[in-house]
Amino acid sequence: MKDDSHFKIDGLVFLHIFNSALEQVPNSVRLWKLAVELEDEDDARLMLSLAVECCPTSVELWLALARLETYEQARVVLNKARESIPTDRQIWFAATRLEEAQGNQNMVQKIVDRGVASLQANMVEINRDQWIKDAEECEKAKSVLTAQAIIKAIIGYGLEEQDKKHTWLSDAENCATSGAIECARAIYAVALAHFPTKKSIWLRAAYFERNHGTR
Repeated sequence: MKDDSHFKIDGLVFLHIFNSALEQVPNSVRLWKLAVELEDEDDARLMLSLAVECCPTSVELWLALARLETYEQARVVLNKARESIPTDRQIWFAATRLEEAQGNQNMVQKIVDRGVASLQANMVEINRDQWIKDAEECEKAKSVLTAQAIIKAIIGYGLEEQDKKHTWLSDAENCATSGAIECARAIYAVALAHFPTKKSIWLRAAYFERNHGTR
């Protein structure tokens, strides 16, 4: 029978070295991530709870902890994350997706709108193109309501009135080309609400639905 005792000893030595490293460099996000990967889910949750105390400005660690928590506790974690990092949009998106997954549809748009207002209050520049990409990523992750809420919140941001029609139609086409059908649909909805008498928008929206609508 093969003796694997030396593997156990090596493992203990490794953990000792690893723990010593964390003691010496407790604010190393990379070390905490490696430590978490070595644990099962329950221990990983405990490890991440320590990690966010030592690295309170790491969005990645906060979001990882929230993913391992129950719904109620995840809300607590994300609230703490926002307090620690009031300038990061991804925390707001995570909170929105959490509520969507829980079936709280009425909260989705409210959270995104609050996020935009909070970020602006903290002097964060809203990068419209980046937020559209974020919405596309949310749609790919099956968080459709969150994706649509992001679009509605920022699609008109920074645009002059005379540029909105052309820009929105271009945005919708780009989203559709990228496979983000629900994002494109949300853009058309905003455009139609803003320009209810523009025949060209109605025609483009109808053409879009003919190609991508539910059959």
